[in-house]
This record gives sequence, structure tokens and C-alpha cells, in this order.
Amino acid sequence: AAEEAAEAEAAAASSAVDKAVAGFGLGLLEDAGRYLGVMTHALGSFAHPAAERSHAWDLRNLAGVRHFTKHIPDPKRRSLVEGVIGAFEETAWPLDGRLPKCVIMGDFNDANVIVGPAEGPLSPASRVVTDGGVGLKTVGVIDFGDMVNSWRVNEVAIAMAYAMVSAFGQLDYTNPVQTDSAGDGAKEEMPVAAALALLKGYAAAFQLTPLEVGLLRVLAAGRLACSYSMGCYSHSKDPGNAYLLLHAEPAVKALESWWVKPDAAKLEQRIAQAAQAPGFVTVD
Repeated sequence: AAEEAAEAEAAAASSAVDKAVAGFGLGLLEDAGRYLGVMTHALGSFAHPAAERSHAWDLRNLAGVRHFTKHIPDPKRRSLVEGVIGAFEETAWPLDGRLPKCVIMGDFNDANVIVGPAEGPLSPASRVVTDGGVGLKTVGVIDFGDMVNSWRVNEVAIAMAYAMVSAFGQLDYTNPVQTDSAGDGAKEEMPVAAALALLKGYAAAFQLTPLEVGLLRVLAAGRLACSYSMGCYSHSKDPGNAYLLLHAEPAVKALESWWVKPDAAKLEQRIAQAAQAPGFVTVD
């Protein structure tokens, strides 16, 4: 009995830690999304001839990834990726002439985001703290090598995809859904929660059009499909280099969590809710 009690206590403690880390991560992702929204405002008036280029990683060119899917060894995963590309071709590409375009950073991920102590009025991350009791917020971004003139919505869609494969997005934790319409006790896997947290922060600083919001599910899935395909392609050229699959495996698992497991209509509803910020925050 004592052993069972000890195991139950340890499990409860572990669960509490998971919940705290998840809450911290989602708060920080929400703040990063806000920063990205501010960036979208800034880049909206920016133009440069070098941004007018064809780029393999430009989400607008997702159809071109079909040339690389043959390097995906697992038939089920290959079918999953090709299904996402097909959905993109059916729903997003026909809207090419109607979607707002601008120069985007195109690579907003946890390796390129700088965080630091929050000072003054805190961002959405103010409700979470580090072990030292210091609030954190996003203070900068590096690596603008993927900048390209593309659909404006691709900026946040790419960031949402990378949020899913971040350390927080990969936590083994199911997050309670904060919405009455989801039903009592509803939960979502961390990749989904991470993507929606980032979108919520983004929407607090920049409002997308309904047309753009309606494409976020397929566009975020498209970036994950691209990452996995490119990873498999690179690994096929250098099979002994396991590092080339470091990001590919989390990408396809996140794709399954985002594209396969959730009910599509319910996820679309959650995306729409996250994209409807209650009000714009003050941009310093």
C-alpha cells in the first residue's frame, strides 16, 4: 500500500510539473506570436528586389514538394504528405490572386527567436515565470535568409508549424481546451495547443482576413509536410547521417496530430477562435 501511495504521489508530482511546463511554454509561444504580428506590420511596407525570387521553402510553392515525396520510405506517411499537398492545390492555390502578399521572414522557429527578461508592462507571457521568478518575453529574431515576397498568411502558418515541433509542442501532455463549445473535459495534444497559442498571440497584434484564417489548417500542415519531405530527401542522399532526420521525425508526428487525429471541423473552429483576438495590444 505504501509503495502504491508513493507511486501515486510521484505520478501526481510529475503531472503537476508537466502542467507547469506546458503552461509556461504556451505563454511564451503566445508572446512570440505577438512579436511576429508586430513584425508583419513592419514588413508590410517593406520591399526589396531580392525578395522577388523563387524559393523552394516558400510555402506558396508547396506543390513543388511532390518531386521529393518519392524519397519518403513509409507508404502511409508518403500518402499523408501527398494528401496535404493535394488539399493545398485544391483550397489554397486557386486563391493565389486574392491573398494579400508581402515580404515575410519565413523561418520563425525556436532556434531563431531570442527571449529575455520582461521589463515594464508585460506581454501575454507575464503570467508565467522561470524558476528564478523572472517573466520572459520575445526580444528579437535572427536569420532572415528565407525572406521572400509571398502570401502574408504564410508567415504565421510557418510559425505555427514550427511551434508544433518545438520543445513545448513535443511535450507528452494533453492541454485542456479553454472553450465552452468544445465540451466539458475536452483536451488537445500539445502540438495543436502550441500552434494555437502562437496564433492567439499573433492575432493580438495583427488581424488576418477571414480568407487567410480559413487556410491556416492546410498551410501549417503544408509546412510540416515540406519539412518532412525535405528531410527524407536529404537523408536519402546521405543515409548514414541520422542528424538529417532530427527535424523530419517530429514534423511528421506533428502533422499526424494536426491533420489526421483532430476532427477537421472542430480544429477549424479552434483556429478561428484563436485568430479572433479580444483586442489589439499596444505596440511599443
